[in-house]
Amino acid sequence: MVPSLSSHFEKRLPSAIRQAQILFAQRQDKNEVQVVNLAIGNVSLPMHPAMQKRMNELGENRFSDGVVKYSPSVGTDEARKAFLNIIASEGVETSDLYCMITDGGSQAMEIMMLGVCGPKSERPLMLLDPAYTNYIEFGKRLSIPIVSANREILANGSFNSLNLNEIELIVQKENPSAML
Repeated sequence: MVPSLSSHFEKRLPSAIRQAQILFAQRQDKNEVQVVNLAIGNVSLPMHPAMQKRMNELGENRFSDGVVKYSPSVGTDEARKAFLNIIASEGVETSDLYCMITDGGSQAMEIMMLGVCGPKSERPLMLLDPAYTNYIEFGKRLSIPIVSANREILANGSFNSLNLNEIELIVQKENPSAML
C-alpha cells in the first residue's frame, strides 16, 4: 500500500535553484564546467578553511573536556567577530551589520522574515528568482505573503537578467517589507 500525500506535498515543485541543478546535471559538459555554487546548506561543499582548522583543533581548546557549554542565544562575541571577519574578507563593509548565530540556515531565515515582516504580515516579502524554496514555505507557515520577480532558465542553463522595470512595478504595487 502506498501512503497518500497531503495536498501540500503534492503541490510542491522544485525551486528555480533546484531546477537549475537538475538541468545542470543533464549537461554533457558538466565535468568541464567550473561551478560556483551559492546554494544554502550544500553539505557536499567543503567548509571555509578557518572553520576546518577550528574543527581539527576541537580536542585542543575549550571542548577538550567533552562538554559543549551553553552560550548566549546570539552566539559568543568571538564567533560573531569570526563570521564578520569572513564577510569582511570578501570586501564587504561590516561596521553596520548585526551578526547573530543560529542553529542553522532555516532558523536564521525564519527569524529574518519575522524581523522584517512580522507574523501574519499584511506587507509581503519580495524575492528575486531564483528563490530558495524555504522562503516560500516559511511564508506560508508564518502567514507572510510572498511576491517575486520571476526569471526563466535559459537553454544554456543560466537565468535571464533581472528586469528592473518589472521589479519597480512590483514594489510600487505590493509595497514589500523587505526584498531578497
